[in-house]
Amino acid sequence: MIDIHPAHHAATTWRDFFIHIATIVLGLIIAVGLEQTVEYFHHRQQLAEARHALAVERRVNIVFFGAQTAEFRRMVAVLEGNLATLTYLKAHPHAAPDTWPAKFSLTNIMYTYHDAAWHSAENVLESMPGPERDTDTDLYRRLANLQQSARDERAAMIAISNCFILYPTLQELSPAQIDHLIDLTAEAIAKYSAAAATQRNINDQYPDFKPTTTHAEEDNLLHYKGDPEISAKNHAILDRVRADAEAAGKDQQ
Repeated sequence: MIDIHPAHHAATTWRDFFIHIATIVLGLIIAVGLEQTVEYFHHRQQLAEARHALAVERRVNIVFFGAQTAEFRRMVAVLEGNLATLTYLKAHPHAAPDTWPAKFSLTNIMYTYHDAAWHSAENVLESMPGPERDTDTDLYRRLANLQQSARDERAAMIAISNCFILYPTLQELSPAQIDHLIDLTAEAIAKYSAAAATQRNINDQYPDFKPTTTHAEEDNLLHYKGDPEISAKNHAILDRVRADAEAAGKDQQ
């Protein structure tokens, strides 16, 4: 509140009148200026706090990112082992577990990426420089996509697990039930491959998000070899695009 006190006595001349008016105007200017200065430093403090929170949240997400890469590599081995066992049981009905190519397992881990700091920073986004704001927006959009990929992985594994509510033990499965589990396992492998591709895309744009999977790991997982010449051309195009993006980012800075 700005208190403006009336003069102790009425203005008797034009000079006194203008002095009173000038005093009031000057007081208002000083008050507004002080208010804007306080607001400016308040926004600066909020922005600094938001940047610190985002930096901490980024480091946490990088830890989860690396853990998800490790989980991808573990689950690839598990799912391929499951697939080998199911294929073996189809060829050798009721085979004893000690003859299976691998131990059948459905245990998996899903990592959840944090975005609380990002949502809390929404009220100060306008105070951020455009390139910084756009970069953070893009990163959290990509992390949201990766989180959805992780949910898809979990859903694929649950679909396999749910079969054993009605299905008998592995040794007692019918050929049709084995075929169904093979299809679901192949779908789960595809979900893990899709999540790995999303991770690689994030790493392409934000190299501090590592370690990540490689093209070779995904190609081996899907048994896809591809045309080496076409693959080399595609990688060259991606390299040029990344170089152009980095140059554009430096120009904006």
